[in-house]
Amino acid sequence: MYKLKEVVEHFSTAAKETIQKIKHHYGWFSLMFLLEILFLLSFVGIFVYYQINLAFNQEQLFSLMEQANLNATQLQDGGTFMTNQAISSLIGSFQQMINNFVWMLYALFGVFLLFGGLIWGTGQKIMHGKFLHPFLKHSLLAGVFIFPFVLLGHLLLRNILYVEEFNLGWMINSGIALFVISFYFYLIGCGELNNRVKEISLALGRKGIKKFYYFFAVLLVLAAFFVGVSYLVYLSAEGNPLVLVGEFILLCLGLVLFKVYWICLSERSSEKKPF
Repeated sequence: MYKLKEVVEHFSTAAKETIQKIKHHYGWFSLMFLLEILFLLSFVGIFVYYQINLAFNQEQLFSLMEQANLNATQLQDGGTFMTNQAISSLIGSFQQMINNFVWMLYALFGVFLLFGGLIWGTGQKIMHGKFLHPFLKHSLLAGVFIFPFVLLGHLLLRNILYVEEFNLGWMINSGIALFVISFYFYLIGCGELNNRVKEISLALGRKGIKKFYYFFAVLLVLAAFFVGVSYLVYLSAEGNPLVLVGEFILLCLGLVLFKVYWICLSERSSEKKPF
């Protein structure tokens, strides 16, 4: 019971320190908030753009498939299932769809890499007065924990025709599970960007594993916040557009507050007796 009281006290102290830092660096916090808005708008914009392209590719594929000759009698008499030109167009449309998927992955990662570095770098500026080195180290962190999944997605998409249906489902489920774990360690590293690379590496094990429950509790609160905002969006999806804008701003504000608090919490967990 006493240990739980200590943990709650440290969470509370970190929250107070976060508020104080934001008050003293309101300009940087405002910039961080603006960057978060730009990041989400860019991320969603790229996703929607490629979804439109993919829908067009899908429409082309269905249109070409409708040209297929499914008459069993004609096929037995030597009729062709599909003309060579139609087959060539079908293959071309499928390859174009795969290309759009692949380019979407790289474009989303590029936006994540740029804005992630800017946002976390600004958060470190608020907490520790550093920006450039955290920004650069974020690129290394994203390259280690996020980019491998972009490459795996690329390889899977390029070879999707050669993967059995059972193996494909297993690979996707395993990939999602590994990505969640990897993203957790990415977040642990983001809280340590003011330190040297060696210290960040040590913190991944020291904090990410040994103090898992300490940080996981904060992530559960963040997840609850996401669910709450998503539910509000669901309720007002067909309502006043201004309400949706307000909910989007609330989401961005919650994310930047979380990131500053996460950095502060990471610093406090470095103490000899954080809980």
